[in-house]
This record gives sequence, C-alpha cells and structure tokens, in this order.
Amino acid sequence: MRQPRYTGQPLSILDFDTEGRPLNYAGQDFTFSEVTAIACATIGKKRSLEAWVLGEVEMGEMLAGFLDRYNAADMVTGHNIIRFDLPRLNGMLLEENLGPLPPKLVQDTYGHLKRKQGVSGSQESLAEMLGVPAPKVGMSQVKWRQAN
Repeated sequence: MRQPRYTGQPLSILDFDTEGRPLNYAGQDFTFSEVTAIACATIGKKRSLEAWVLGEVEMGEMLAGFLDRYNAADMVTGHNIIRFDLPRLNGMLLEENLGPLPPKLVQDTYGHLKRKQGVSGSQESLAEMLGVPAPKVGMSQVKWRQAN
C-alpha cells in the first residue's frame, strides 16, 4: 500500500458507515446483501456530513458520491469497517462496474481495538467508557424493517 507523503499538513480523515439489508440466502449460511445507505463526514471539517439513501438516489449515484469523498481523503475511519463495510462496498462497486476501492490508510475502532477481555467492544460501550456525550441510537427489529 502506498503511504501518504507527510507534508506537514494534517491528514484528511473521512469517517463513514454503511447500512444494508439482506436480499436472498444462498445456502451454507451465506446471505447476499446490498448497501441501502452511506453516511460520511470529514473529521474537523464543519458541514461535511453527507448521506445517500437508496430509493432517494440510485445505487450508482450513491457509490459515486461516496467514492468522491473516499478518494479525496488520506485515511478512513469507522467501526468494523475492515470486516464489514469496506468488503460490502467493494461488492457493490464490482456489481456497478466501478472497480474496487483504492488502497487507503484505515483506522477501525473495532478491528484495531487492543486485545481486551471482560469488556464489550461495542460502539455503545466504548462511547460510555470514553465519555462521548451523544448516545448511540438503537433500532428495534420493527424499526429496521420499516427503514428497509
């Protein structure tokens, strides 16, 4: 992976999350899925929050909008993005003939969390332990069904 050249300027860091829904089951406990929403914001940049929701925009437009933001960043952050969001985005990009995500520095608040025992690595638990003032918004199965 190409490392960004240090210029003395702070890195541009994009924090993001995706949401999705299952499509169909292929057996062997494998489920096809699709991205239904992407939200991202550049750390330290006011009014940088942007979100795309399938149904309000087409899949290609949602992915292209996110790709613009991804490509402009030096680094991306998120919770469990290495095992979940980035591979799922690559699947959607492949399906839309947009090619894979280019290499990028990644900080995963779940995957890069130091080994621990006896405490939860969930966003809700981490936020409370670290004193984050905004609570994680939970959704019931009924609300997820309505959202999807």
